[in-house]
Amino acid sequence: MKIAIGSDHAGFDYKEILKDFLSDYDVKDFG
Repeated sequence: MKIAIGSDHAGFDYKEILKDFLSDYDVKDFG
């Protein structure tokens, strides 16, 4: 499954945690 994520500066730390949680998937980080 492909998942795209992104955030502004306020959500950056949460986005990094989410990327680790979704490590079994193909995650594309759009910033």
